[in-house]
Amino acid sequence: MVFPIRKDLANSFNVPAVKTLEFAGLDNVVNMARRFGITAIDKDMADYNATYHTHQTVAQHYGLSSALGTIEVPLIQMMGAYQVLADQGKRVPQQSILDIWDNYGHHLYHYDAAHPHAVQVL
Repeated sequence: MVFPIRKDLANSFNVPAVKTLEFAGLDNVVNMARRFGITAIDKDMADYNATYHTHQTVAQHYGLSSALGTIEVPLIQMMGAYQVLADQGKRVPQQSILDIWDNYGHHLYHYDAAHPHAVQVL
């Protein structure tokens, strides 16, 4: 039985996910993840290489199993990646601080939500 790739991935069919990653190449997928705002991969690799005194790349360390979810990604970064898909390929960095006031009541900073700094990544 043949399914479109979208249906395969949506239904968690593992073999098509791994074959898709193999076809696209892990380096390409990781670069796309970085453009989507997922930086946990780089931090994890830096920590691993520092701890074990190695110089492994992401592809060497994770391999094709990353198609099955073996790379840890914090929820906030995953939400940011989904935001890119929902926003037609535009990445708007998450903003948690909207205003800063000092103890004298002076307004030091205001985030302008009307003009977010969007970057086209997809």
